[in-house]
Amino acid sequence: MNGFHTLFVLPILFVASANGCCWRHGGCFSTYTCCATYSAGPNVIVLDWNRIYLINMNDSTVTKLLVDIPRQSSESFQIDYHQTKSYIYWVDPFYGTMHRTCYPCYDNERMIEEIIPKSSLYHPISFAIDSNNDHIYWSDSSYNAVIRSNLDGLNGTVIINSSFGIGHLTIDLKNSWIYFMDDEIGSIERCTLDGNNQVTVISDSVMTKKSRMLLDFDGGRIHWTVRNLIRSAFFNGSDVQEIKGYGYHYSWYSINGLAVHNDNLYYTDNWGRYVNKVDRSGSNFARAALVHNRINDLKIYHGREESINDDMLEEGWYRINSDNGDDMPTTQLPGNKVLWNNELFWLNGSGPVHCPGSMSSETEYYPGCSSNYPTDTVTVEVEALLTEGEIIPIPIVDPTPSLIPIFKCQFEDQSNGSYAYDVYWLICENVIKYNTNLMFKDIADAIVLKETDWHDRYKMNMEVNVVDKDSVLKKRLCQSYNDPFQDI
Repeated sequence: MNGFHTLFVLPILFVASANGCCWRHGGCFSTYTCCATYSAGPNVIVLDWNRIYLINMNDSTVTKLLVDIPRQSSESFQIDYHQTKSYIYWVDPFYGTMHRTCYPCYDNERMIEEIIPKSSLYHPISFAIDSNNDHIYWSDSSYNAVIRSNLDGLNGTVIINSSFGIGHLTIDLKNSWIYFMDDEIGSIERCTLDGNNQVTVISDSVMTKKSRMLLDFDGGRIHWTVRNLIRSAFFNGSDVQEIKGYGYHYSWYSINGLAVHNDNLYYTDNWGRYVNKVDRSGSNFARAALVHNRINDLKIYHGREESINDDMLEEGWYRINSDNGDDMPTTQLPGNKVLWNNELFWLNGSGPVHCPGSMSSETEYYPGCSSNYPTDTVTVEVEALLTEGEIIPIPIVDPTPSLIPIFKCQFEDQSNGSYAYDVYWLICENVIKYNTNLMFKDIADAIVLKETDWHDRYKMNMEVNVVDKDSVLKKRLCQSYNDPFQDI
């Protein structure tokens, strides 16, 4: 009998490689970078006079998302986005219009779509996107109300009525609350998404329709603006504090954008091109980023984080999932370019693909190739041994153990105990015994093949002549009990 064996070496820990995104510092006039800004953050969407940007606050890199936004007034626009769908919205409070564009999406798809036109009976001045329920809520100066609609602006429904007017509003998506400013009494009100259970949270008589509001859940506070000031209080209205904005202190100067991330507040004003940063106490002022024109609003971006072009993907293997089919092309496609890539590609041939020289896997083929997979070469020897078995009593003979044949797989562990092993025993290319994922200290039984492992399946020390279907004489060195071509 011949004993065939294989030994597969397998690591305990797989460490995925990661390539960083390929940002280039672009300053205020940067062109499109080679990938979108998906870093540790924060990433901020900024709206200036007629452009929308995505800014990486780690290195102040600026990426233009949209240019040539239509504008006919000097009133500060407001911006928001859908967290799971590819939409960014903005409102012109002077003309009462609302528009949106797509992001993330391909550059040639990033068109401007009008949601509420100037000719509409509605006149939104502030708004918020309900990403959980796919609604838009806006404060409307024509109706002195809060209106709710679908994401396309249709099916408008009055949620809250006011006798005087409603200013800025925002939504607590986690707890399903609307927060809005009541212009009549100068307060921040709170109610459920259907307009019920309205209560006054904060009273501040100097609030105006141009005041902005921010919910800071990590800090447990509400922030709001009053001209060049940022005020804050706990959600129950207590512990009112004040931060003075670093900028001009004229009557026309006001803070018009407010965001928070970790321990920092980010804000913009109606005169500057900078995104400013201070800590929660108002100290450690810094210019965080610069754009082309005066900034109207900003939002920390927590939206969809997906690459839209293979230039933006980290190096690795990906599977295509598409309504058009999941198969890779096996022949050259017509033309010389496709939508998602500047280079055509297809599978040339079939069969397993061997891992590159610097990589390996459990099978040495894809999938699963990794540079972290062990590439150590282990020399294996199989020894035929006799070992002690049971004691068979024989009259007039001292009791001694019987001897039974075994095969033992001998090799040295090269990992100092850090590798796990799969051990397979094969006879005539058939797996007789196997054990997987064993540490070297636990491998003693797995590397031994005993008679009981092949008993009733193969016979030892038999050379069998076998005639195949073409009457060609062959010799088989191991014999199965169920061999249909036996000639004993």
